[in-house]
Amino acid sequence: MKGLIFDKNSNGHQELKKLLGYFDAQFDFDNLITDIELQTPLLIKFIGKKAYEVALYHYDPTTLPNDYQDPNIPADKDELQDAIVKNIQLYILTMAALNYMQSGDLEHSSAGRFQNKTGNQTTAWEWQIQADNAAHMKRAYRALDILFEKLDELAHESWTESEAYKKAKGLLIYNTSILDAIYPINDSGQLYHRLTPFMEDAELEVVSKVLGADKYTVLQTSIAARDESTLTATDKILLNYARKAIAFNALADGYEMHPIEMFPDQVSYKEFTKDGAGIIEEKVQKLRAKAQLHTRNLEQHLAEMNQTKDTVQRDPFSGLKEGTGFVSM
Repeated sequence: MKGLIFDKNSNGHQELKKLLGYFDAQFDFDNLITDIELQTPLLIKFIGKKAYEVALYHYDPTTLPNDYQDPNIPADKDELQDAIVKNIQLYILTMAALNYMQSGDLEHSSAGRFQNKTGNQTTAWEWQIQADNAAHMKRAYRALDILFEKLDELAHESWTESEAYKKAKGLLIYNTSILDAIYPINDSGQLYHRLTPFMEDAELEVVSKVLGADKYTVLQTSIAARDESTLTATDKILLNYARKAIAFNALADGYEMHPIEMFPDQVSYKEFTKDGAGIIEEKVQKLRAKAQLHTRNLEQHLAEMNQTKDTVQRDPFSGLKEGTGFVSM
């Protein structure tokens, strides 16, 4: 199949069983092709077309146009590329299977939709279906986490020159580890990259305005050079508050916009299904409160720095009249 990272040598069924072993042996892989085709562009949008094509070339060069140039990745990176291909497949296949099953839970006929019961099998309860859907999403997102780890490790230009990579590296929170140190996200690369638009918004609309152009440039320059040792002790404190304000604003936006399954298991499934909207609203409020706290800390620390600077630079004799011992009022 042109452009799809599946079914090489017509082995799609074997790939399905290897990656999602719980599927019935009689399941027809062809039933998933439409959903695979729908999911593939979403993955490509996430990691970039060039990174996907490099993985596809490693998987099966015949699926690419004849004029596609060999990315010339050393042979000792084959195992790493195998892992990249596997996790691309696992993400796409898991999401495709989830989409398929959500329709397959019912029989579709010209007379309408009916419960799908076969032999002695009983249709699953709603809570079982919801739990299974959540488990599929968790598996898919974990595959993305590993995919980002492997792409970073390979460090091929098809990834390092991608829009997603370059956008992340231009932020004050420029990698997963920095965000994870502020708010544990299990070093989730997929969550980090989904939050980068929100982090960019918080950095530009909140933090940069508090810092002012000059001080913001100082921090940006240090980050661009990946050398925070050039910062003064007080500037390092500013950076710490700035990053926390950015992180908690972005997390609040993320909890509002993205599925709960993307996030660490800090909200139990039982709690979420009982009062999902209430749980998320409470979580967002707490994150917003922390973002506001660190923004105030940033403002206060900056004000103290400026006050200290004014005190140091002020001439203590500036108010004295020349030739007298009196201060001019």
